[in-house]
Amino acid sequence: MFLPFLLYLVAMTAATLSAVLPEGGAAVDAWRASLAFLLPWVMGWLLGLISERWLGSRAPMRISRRRWLALVIWLATVTASPMAAGVTRLLAAWPFGAEAALAILLLHFWITDSLALQPPHLLGGEGSTAPARGFLQALRVPTPFLALVVLGLGIATVTQSVLEGRGGGAESQLWWAIVVPTLFYVACAAVAMPVLLRLCWALRPLEGKDAQRIIEEELKANGVRGVRVLAWPEALTGFATAGVIGIVPGFRYLLFSETLAAALTEEEMRSVTAHEAAHLKYRHLWYYFAAILGAVLLIQVGWRAIYLAGLWFGVQIPFWAIAVVELSALLLFLRAGWGFLSRHFERQADGHALQRGGLAPFQSAIAKVALLNGIPVEQANWHHHGIGERVTFLQQAQQADPALLRRHHRTVTRLKALCLAVLAVGILAQWGLEATPLAQRVMERYLESKLASNGAPVLADLPGLHELAMLAYRRQDAVRAERYYRLILSLTPEDPQVQNNLAWLLVTRPDAAPAALHEGLALAQKASSAERSAYILDTLAEAYARANQPGRAQEAARAALDLAEAGKGRGEASLRYYRERLESLGRVRGAAQPAGGARPHSSEG
Repeated sequence: MFLPFLLYLVAMTAATLSAVLPEGGAAVDAWRASLAFLLPWVMGWLLGLISERWLGSRAPMRISRRRWLALVIWLATVTASPMAAGVTRLLAAWPFGAEAALAILLLHFWITDSLALQPPHLLGGEGSTAPARGFLQALRVPTPFLALVVLGLGIATVTQSVLEGRGGGAESQLWWAIVVPTLFYVACAAVAMPVLLRLCWALRPLEGKDAQRIIEEELKANGVRGVRVLAWPEALTGFATAGVIGIVPGFRYLLFSETLAAALTEEEMRSVTAHEAAHLKYRHLWYYFAAILGAVLLIQVGWRAIYLAGLWFGVQIPFWAIAVVELSALLLFLRAGWGFLSRHFERQADGHALQRGGLAPFQSAIAKVALLNGIPVEQANWHHHGIGERVTFLQQAQQADPALLRRHHRTVTRLKALCLAVLAVGILAQWGLEATPLAQRVMERYLESKLASNGAPVLADLPGLHELAMLAYRRQDAVRAERYYRLILSLTPEDPQVQNNLAWLLVTRPDAAPAALHEGLALAQKASSAERSAYILDTLAEAYARANQPGRAQEAARAALDLAEAGKGRGEASLRYYRERLESLGRVRGAAQPAGGARPHSSEG
């Protein structure tokens, strides 16, 4: 059940890199970005017009050549054009703009992929209804995966908002920033994913009552509870088989193809059910999840380490090279690592079916699966073993080597421990990068040496300077953050976000001198004149309050609240924050030093 989402996992990795490391700095050509945004859709639609003879199946769950080509076109556009930078820049003033940019980029691939599968007729006409229905059906398949991604982004953004409100150094927050959100996300995904699959794929009970009864009896005989039997979605997959989804009792489903059920005898049906029940009995789905999540975390740490290593030696590795490395590592893991794990889990499930009902019914059942789906018996399979290989192994276990299954069980136990170890190492590695000042120090070393050699920063240094300012602010190093924002302002003196961030730093310093307060107020006024956003007006309100101008402070705070309620540049703060700010400025009217907020005033920090 994982394979339909393989291309989307690759796309999500690329989108994450694109949102984190957008190229082009602050200046992005809107026209070029817009054209690049439309290009993959046009190319996907053209791919969809090419016949199956040349580009393969249109089934939404099959990974055909047309879908790989759509992914390649999308990846090329994301990495070689200003599309990702344009989306990220456009959303910079929104609440949680980076997360919103990631979601939009992934949804963009969703439409590209669906157009390549089933392009609707743009001009209508005879036969135009069926392709439109096919396009909507293609959109349905990855919807559960996308919903879980949005859920994950929501958890991450809420966590970040809570951490900003709590204050304190990053080192004291990593447990809450990584471990707790991860555990909460796993819990939500375990319940939500099966339900989403059932709803989005329109799964229904089996029509054959006898088949339903036989499968349910066999599940009970295998000691598996809390599983509902539904029909496999043959219209979406294009093949007839069986599979299990879900890891929490009550939210688990066994999907069994109607076509396959009609072709099997009762003994064969029980044997196939025993195989699927083994996946639940041995909790294979838990370990799949742990392995994939751990691998993705390690790959993200890997690209970050490569990027930092390059900076340490004075080389800024381009985004496209990092993207190629990370995507290659992900595909290698999915093809080799996940495939290796899957083959061992499938073989353990085969062994369980052998012990339950013997070799003959299972052998004849998988032979019928091969016949129904046009799979040659001798053909190898990278994630299941080939039909012939599976039968040969079971024959050996039954006749020549009775201890073979016990040895395989021990091997699988070690693999499960390895999955958990990979997940633990991935979480610890992420924690190590975030909780220590390593990344900031490497970046500082690179930029300081570059500035020393150049004498002054250049436009190409903007992304690095922005990252340094963000890191310094989040670590509450106001001195360094101010220095970096001044360097950025020397390159882009009219950038309202930079003016705003520097103004906030100047006016909220506990020991701010009159000159700093005056400069901060001037910067806040310039920023508010250039851009009417809630977070900028909030900074202006703080600057007026610090300058002992409470009337103007309340006026600016009221304007900030109005803009926030209209959804214009709220930043990473809630509406409650803006309401409380207006109330607090009213209570301390006439005070010279009201307390400033601790939140970042732009997506940069």
